[in-house]
Amino acid sequence: MLARLGAVANSVRTGPRSGKLMVPGTDDESALTEVTLAIDAQGRLIRARYPLVRIPAVNQERFYRFLLTLNDQSTGSLRISIEDDIAYLSFAEPTALVKHVEAAELFEELVRAGERYRS
Repeated sequence: MLARLGAVANSVRTGPRSGKLMVPGTDDESALTEVTLAIDAQGRLIRARYPLVRIPAVNQERFYRFLLTLNDQSTGSLRISIEDDIAYLSFAEPTALVKHVEAAELFEELVRAGERYRS
């Protein structure tokens, strides 16, 4: 999967089963976004997260409603998730169901959708 994305495993690895890829934006090629990849300890689930936006300090209720609306409108395996004060677009798929080519396609879909959601 990493080779198809143009990444070398040793250069993106952050742990035994995790990594971070810097991907260019579709609109501004100079802007890079850090996308995290991980496989769970049992090797059963592959996850990827694309940071969208920081949670605002004010008007949080309206913002959370907006995120729920986005989540309801999303299709396939992509979902909005929140960790700390950042909203992410993410996917989590069983590794048994995802072939290498499909994982790369899922990752590319995540990046494209993340750019759309950001705008």
